[in-house]
Amino acid sequence: MQLEADVRTILAGRPGTFGIYARNLGTNETVEINADRVLPTESAAKTFMLVHYSALVTEGHQRWGT
Repeated sequence: MQLEADVRTILAGRPGTFGIYARNLGTNETVEINADRVLPTESAAKTFMLVHYSALVTEGHQRWGT
């Protein structure tokens, strides 16, 4: 999976523990790195991602849980 390899390359050597789940909406390729691990929230960016995802669901472009 190229997407996962790219993400792991970006994270390599960085301090801390990362929890990532991402999906390329064009190809459906997913990346799961510590995706099931509970970690403290460290950034407000997650709020913006959730708001964007909610808008996609509302507009009918996505369904919850997919």
